Amino acid sequence: MGKVKGLLMTAEAVLYEGLNDRGWTNEQTLAFIKKELGQMAYEHAKNVLEDWNELDNHNNERKVTDGDS
Repeated sequence: MGKVKGLLMTAEAVLYEGLNDRGWTNEQTLAFIKKELGQMAYEHAKNVLEDWNELDNHNNERKVTDGDS
C-alpha cells in the first residue's frame, strides 16, 4: 500500500475512533488529526465527515418524507 493511501486510511480510522470511541466533537477530532497526521490527513478527514453528515441528512429527510406518505 502506498504511503498516501495508508495516511488517508489512518485519518479515517482516527476520525471514527475520535467521534465514536472517545466521544470527541467534530472539531476536537479534526484538530487532533491535523496536529498528529498533518494537513492532507486533516483535509481528507474533513471531507469524509462532510460526506457522512450529508448522508445522515439525506437519510433523515427520507424518513420524514416516507412517514408523511
